[in-house]
Amino acid sequence: MQGIEILAGLVPAGGAIVEVGSLLGLSSWIWAKSADPTTTVYCIDPWEAGKGSNFVQLAHQNQQQFSKAQFVKNTSDCENVVALQGFSPQDFSDWHRKIDLYFEDAVHTDPIFSQNIEFWSSHLTPGGILCGHDYHRNFPDVQNGAQRYAKRMERALRTIGSLWYLLPQSIEDSLDETVVEKLSRLSILERFSEHLPPPRNEENLKEYSKRVVSNITDFRHCITLSPVPDAVAQGETITITGFVRNTTSEDWPVILMDTAVLRVGAELKSATGKKVDATRAFINRPVLSAGETIEFSIDLRTGSAPPGPTLVHIDLVYEHVMWFAAQGARSADVIIELHQR
Repeated sequence: MQGIEILAGLVPAGGAIVEVGSLLGLSSWIWAKSADPTTTVYCIDPWEAGKGSNFVQLAHQNQQQFSKAQFVKNTSDCENVVALQGFSPQDFSDWHRKIDLYFEDAVHTDPIFSQNIEFWSSHLTPGGILCGHDYHRNFPDVQNGAQRYAKRMERALRTIGSLWYLLPQSIEDSLDETVVEKLSRLSILERFSEHLPPPRNEENLKEYSKRVVSNITDFRHCITLSPVPDAVAQGETITITGFVRNTTSEDWPVILMDTAVLRVGAELKSATGKKVDATRAFINRPVLSAGETIEFSIDLRTGSAPPGPTLVHIDLVYEHVMWFAAQGARSADVIIELHQR
């Protein structure tokens, strides 16, 4: 998802992003939080009206409902998100606002894929960005469509894993220091994604993600925590700060693929072992290099957890794939007493 974060930062203040295929709101949240706060993110999806069984199943796997209400809840802290329920493009034929970035993640087959690209690209500003998800051999219409529009718009087709994007020449040639820095980060992510092994026909996404991560052979790291309180009251937030050092001779890519992103992870568990809260801290760089140390800060909510000892578990994690401690690395664990207010 780091590619999305960087692309969002290329949208000008006061701009507009349109995302079609918003589902539960993960990418929507990233667009909203990574773009300038004055940018409006229009999120389009039929949600429950679409009755997609795969999406319903995916939502249930994450203990959620496939609905607009669920999406609104998941993005409730994003004041710049506008949820629009409907089928694209037919339900939005009267759209009139120019947009600065279009992200296609809806139906990955023609004719709908091409209809979406044709309609929404016609609303792009001259300096607008066209991009999408699932540039993968399993979706030839996506690959063919992205290549076709790259030629039509006379832009370079770039990919980071399954994320594809077409940047305007005004961005490619920019001398603005902020833009140049973002382009450099995109370039690094591109180079890492080029070395990913191709997926096997029989693999699902989770199996493929695990195989990609298995190319890393050494997961040792050192976590140094700042002083933490011995006790907190129920309902209070526990803030954990500290440093993580890669003590190996290997460089760890922060983003191996969309479903394998390196984070500093934290979990709060009650005395019975029940998970009270979990959160992740972003690692704002493309690589955690050998010997490199990074700083982190994580907030954990105690909520209505019962009084007594609570365990704070801190570790590096490739999200959706594995914790480093599962590979023999040493995590940081702290016991904090939770008392009644």
